[in-house]
Amino acid sequence: MLMAVNTEFFLKEAWLSMRRGGLMSLAAFVIVFISLVMLGIFLLILFNLNMLMGSLGDKMEIMAYTDINFTRAGAENLKNQITQINGVARVEFIPKENAWAAFKEDFSNINLGNMLDTNPLPDAFKVKTEKIEMIPHISQTIQALSGIEDVRYGGETAKRIKIFSIVVRWIGFGIISVMIIATLLIVVNTIRLTVLARKDDIYIMRLVGATSSFVRWPFILEGV
Repeated sequence: MLMAVNTEFFLKEAWLSMRRGGLMSLAAFVIVFISLVMLGIFLLILFNLNMLMGSLGDKMEIMAYTDINFTRAGAENLKNQITQINGVARVEFIPKENAWAAFKEDFSNINLGNMLDTNPLPDAFKVKTEKIEMIPHISQTIQALSGIEDVRYGGETAKRIKIFSIVVRWIGFGIISVMIIATLLIVVNTIRLTVLARKDDIYIMRLVGATSSFVRWPFILEGV
């Protein structure tokens, strides 16, 4: 029963303090509300950005083309070397015959003349990475392997996506940090002004034997 009475008293005192605070209490509420909205928007943007990067990552791949000294006997060994590179998710060997057949099918409506008589394409490896931002580094590592002539990938696209994601994250964290600090400062100052405004009441409560926690609880509830 006593606990119920105390709770009712604490809530009543907290409400009266907020009413006395006027604009400061309203400002604290508005800042907290805006901070929560900004946090929600930032998390939504971050979630969609991660989804976009994952989707683009599934579509983006590294094509590593072999040099003229490459032999099929070394294909499995070279594939294993690429697979062991940190960040590589999957490696697929594409024989030049398969690549040439796919090329002719894709451009079957174009008259290429005598070009269709010989296969100019080299054997290649199609490489998928675990994360899209790892593509540039993995490409450089593959390029350095013996047996690889050239490495192609959407380099500029990958770099731009990486830079954009970093910028969005930092801007979002910066905005949220500023809003949280502003919220804390306003709440603390509001409670401080309330305490100063009610110092006589607090003094009287102390005189009649009120404990520190009894005096403190209305201000804690007001801050919450």
